Amino acid sequence: MIKKLWIQNYALIDDLQINFHEGLTIITGETGAGKSILLGALGLILGGRLDTKAVLNAEKKCQVEALFDIERYGLKEFFEENDLDYDDNTLIRREITPNGKSRNFINDTPVSLNVLSSFTQNLVHLHQQFDTTNIGDRQMQLRMVDALAMQSKEVAEYSFSFKKYQKLKDSYKVLSQKYTSVNQESDYLKFQMQELSDASLQAGEEQSLSQEIRILENASTISLVSSSVGRMLTEEENNSLDQLRDLRQELHSIEKYDPKIESLIQRLENCQEELRDISSELIQISEKVEIDNEKLSKSKERLDQINNLLHKYKVFGSEDLISILSECEAKLASIDHSDLELEQMRLEIVESEKSLMLTAQAISHKRIQSVKGFKDKVEDLLHQLQMPDAKMEIEVQPRKELGPFGNDDIKFLFSANKGRALQPIKDVASGGELSRLSLCIESLVAHAIPLPTLIFDEIDSGVSGEVAWRMGSILKDMATDHQVIVITHSPQVSAKSTHHWHVKKISKDGNTHTGILELDLDAKIYQIATMLSSDPPSSSAIETAKGLINPN
Repeated sequence: MIKKLWIQNYALIDDLQINFHEGLTIITGETGAGKSILLGALGLILGGRLDTKAVLNAEKKCQVEALFDIERYGLKEFFEENDLDYDDNTLIRREITPNGKSRNFINDTPVSLNVLSSFTQNLVHLHQQFDTTNIGDRQMQLRMVDALAMQSKEVAEYSFSFKKYQKLKDSYKVLSQKYTSVNQESDYLKFQMQELSDASLQAGEEQSLSQEIRILENASTISLVSSSVGRMLTEEENNSLDQLRDLRQELHSIEKYDPKIESLIQRLENCQEELRDISSELIQISEKVEIDNEKLSKSKERLDQINNLLHKYKVFGSEDLISILSECEAKLASIDHSDLELEQMRLEIVESEKSLMLTAQAISHKRIQSVKGFKDKVEDLLHQLQMPDAKMEIEVQPRKELGPFGNDDIKFLFSANKGRALQPIKDVASGGELSRLSLCIESLVAHAIPLPTLIFDEIDSGVSGEVAWRMGSILKDMATDHQVIVITHSPQVSAKSTHHWHVKKISKDGNTHTGILELDLDAKIYQIATMLSSDPPSSSAIETAKGLINPN
């Protein structure tokens, strides 16, 4: 429970301290006096965002502290998990420095905002004005039903397992996509290997083919010219060999006069031998050269095939294509084609889903059982609050698939008037009806939840008189199990208080500040009488106030 709230330099508050107690604490005050500022400060303690504009004096530190008695609420494990010093009286502090830096503390140890809000959500439920619409929220309705079924812990454990299940499914999807990608890569490598293997490539083959094609395309010319030149060298009249022989003979006639002539004669003889060889090769070329259009066509097709592959793979020679083939073979050999991990993960998902389904069915059963008597109790309370024809139903319908909170969709249906069809709460209830319905539901749920402190901001909005009196009785009853703090404009609700605080504006040094005062019995009577009439209150209002406080 909250024991103390201390606020400094926040909004209209210069320095303010409130000591809270067990039971029903009422906070009253005129509109604009600063009740919402108190709620804002409490919201900061619960993890709300701290707006620098809310700082009263920008040159000073803004600070909000709350002291909680947590001895009975089993929170030591939280402190151990977050490496915090445990104390039965735990101090929460939020502050913003003049330079705009925000800091959060639990027992003077700096913590993140997430840690702070995770801690305080175990201690306080803040029901602000207009939060009555929350009872129309499906997820909130689900939480209420689970609180009634006393299975909030089981649902939290299920949700934790469901998150693991979802992560497992996500991992399976990623691995499956990876496996598909690997298979696609494998298929592509196989295709490349097949294509290049079928080509039966040889290094330098395109150069050989180009040469062969040139010969085949010019076979007639090659045959004619090589034959003609070969015969001109050795066979025709006055051929080159005969001329060289005649020249040799001429030189023999002067050989005896100059020793150098002998070597020249030998060289001419060598030339004769060389010409005979050249002539022989040319004649062989002319005889062997083929005029083969079919072979020419095939050679061109083969060269086109190789050139197409060179263009496709963006390389320059058949040697590069052969290297690509070798690389494909190596890559394919290195790819893990085993889908064992994928199959193991699939089986794990199946088992996890089975386990979740069994847990969800057990949760669903308890939900169905818990709502049977709950709606009757809500209707009874509504009848006490002058809604005699109010009807309520709670539908528990199975989902198409497992969700984060089980396998159910919860829907609260409501009708305030006779003859009206039951419809979702958010579609049919007026402001005053919502206030009464919200209080009835939360009063019943409150007995099932471990939260020590419940704070209500104008839960009695839109009601007065006898209805407000009975709502005050419900709040008083809730305060037997919880610390209940209520901000209200209702004199009937105020009369039910165990402790009564009054907020008012104070003028000091030309500035307006918010102040708060705990009322004794006489001051409480005076304040309630003022709420009933005016300030100063009439004597009849004072007597009425006394009657509200002590009805007997």
